[in-house]
Amino acid sequence: MVGKFAMCSLAGALLLAGLGCAAPVLTPDQVMALRQAQTRSFPVSLDITFNATKTYLQDNFYQIRQASRENGMISAFKAQDVSAGKQFWGTVLVGNTAKKGDQFEITLTFEALDQATTQVRCNITHGESNMLGSQAGVAAVTDPAQYKSLLDGLSVEVERQNMIKAMRKDSGAK
Repeated sequence: MVGKFAMCSLAGALLLAGLGCAAPVLTPDQVMALRQAQTRSFPVSLDITFNATKTYLQDNFYQIRQASRENGMISAFKAQDVSAGKQFWGTVLVGNTAKKGDQFEITLTFEALDQATTQVRCNITHGESNMLGSQAGVAAVTDPAQYKSLLDGLSVEVERQNMIKAMRKDSGAK
């Protein structure tokens, strides 16, 4: 009897855990709005945009896993641990499955629209890691504000690198 109850409880917990990982279902209008939020054109070359993106990601503590200018893609990862106090109380109150931190995976694709314009599209996924090192709740980020924040920050770095290139050109340096 106890074994059957334990198995049913485990099956129910696994089902609920699986449901928590499901990506939200978006309407076609929401998909288009998200695509617009994920995409931005920069009035600079692919080289400047690509290099600025690598710099921006590294400055924001992402680990670049893969970068290919030829294929127009960068993949990066970032993990943020929660405070020791939150970990302690999470372990005490919840057990060993307490949240240890957040994990973000980002993929950016680049398309040179012409010699002086580059389009960037980014996709972000978010998951949580627990004290045992397992990752749970991985889902696509669908909040347009997060994409706007990322692309606004990237815009600043693109402008900075474009100005540096112009200053070098004006001074005769390479």
